[in-house]
Amino acid sequence: MGMGGGGSPDAEIFEINVTPLVDVCLVLVIIMMVTAPIMSQPKLLIDLPAAANADKGEEKSKLSINIDGEGKVAINEREVKWENLESELTAKVLDALDEDKVVLIRADEKATYKSIVEAMNIAKKADARKVTIATEPVDVDQKKKDTKKAEEEKKAKEKKG
Repeated sequence: MGMGGGGSPDAEIFEINVTPLVDVCLVLVIIMMVTAPIMSQPKLLIDLPAAANADKGEEKSKLSINIDGEGKVAINEREVKWENLESELTAKVLDALDEDKVVLIRADEKATYKSIVEAMNIAKKADARKVTIATEPVDVDQKKKDTKKAEEEKKAKEKKG
């Protein structure tokens, strides 16, 4: 007699041990949780300019042209050369659904005006329905406080000088 408790020693076992399967699945989940934030970090670091009337409504756009302060350009976080921007953006716009033909331009505040206009022209040539420029919202109350503080500091300097 074996330790299995009954039955012949040659009998096949028809049970599945689930513990190793659960262990492997948990390890895969942990790996995905660790790598997901790393994979979603943008290739180009962009410091958007601030605007009092900034609207986050177009942030849901699936097509974005990112321009950093050094003039590098990317489509949806994938860096491309300026020479290839038009052809690659045209392909992305054609693949997009009709309502998704909105191109969001995310340009660093140090990016040149020329590069932003060029990106807008390329987006229009690519048959984008709408082209928008992303900005960071300005906290109006904070801006008033900063302006008032700057004026007070200026007056204090004038009194000293």
